[in-house]
Amino acid sequence: MQERVAQWVKRVGSKPVPVLGQTLAELGRLIDQDQLPLARIGAVVRKDPGLTVQLLRACNNVRHGRLQSEVTAVEPALLMLGTDQVRRMPAALPVLDKVLRDPGRHLLLQTYNCAYHAAVQAMDWADLRRDMSPEEVFIATQLHFVGDMVLAVFGPELAQQVVNLMRASHVSPSEAQYVTLGFTIDQLSLALAQHWRMPSLVLDSLNAENALQPRALGIMLAVQLARVADHDWYSEDMQSLLVQVAEYLHHPLDAVVRRIHTTAVEAARNSIYGVRPAAALLPMLP
Repeated sequence: MQERVAQWVKRVGSKPVPVLGQTLAELGRLIDQDQLPLARIGAVVRKDPGLTVQLLRACNNVRHGRLQSEVTAVEPALLMLGTDQVRRMPAALPVLDKVLRDPGRHLLLQTYNCAYHAAVQAMDWADLRRDMSPEEVFIATQLHFVGDMVLAVFGPELAQQVVNLMRASHVSPSEAQYVTLGFTIDQLSLALAQHWRMPSLVLDSLNAENALQPRALGIMLAVQLARVADHDWYSEDMQSLLVQVAEYLHHPLDAVVRRIHTTAVEAARNSIYGVRPAAALLPMLP
């Protein structure tokens, strides 16, 4: 298993993850201004998980010295890169629609949609728990999906086989992944996150042994919830997850369910990915 994961990490190396054309167009308009509007640029970046990956990779791979702290959020990353590098960024990144065809293109858009939904849920829970930096949680949740992103780009046929096996045989995602790939996508994500020097919160959330750490657990639950919600809000897996989230937040189950559904609708309204959002599978909400 470790050898297969290592082969994938070597194959991907430092290759960039594709970025949405809409994102690059918006960035192009913003960086033409004399004074870079960092808050507005940050808002654009946060909606594009691929660009989030590239930005955090770039910053955390140029840090020097053991005492320099890791970069865990978007605006500090933009400040660290500096004006010139931020202005060059759009031209240096691959555009998703230009470099990918289906099924890889569609799979990557679905991954971005799921990653954004999970990040919005995780950040909402972090706010509720009075986390010191909810944005760190948001970013770490998106980066949790690097394995899914890489598989969609560099192995779309394998990614589609995993989906087909889950649908045909009704096996769990991890079982379908192991049968098809010889490892799970979370194992690939962890190896990539280590190779690309992602923030420690990303690494923590990809290791099941850290489920006792509140921040890591919140990310794990949000990722699971977003993945299950893409298929069925009313499955046994979802009901079990909702109970776990209610226990995690120390709130009544009914209130937590309403909050999660409302947050899913908000994420859908902000979706820019052109695929069906998870909230589309919910009944009409008032």
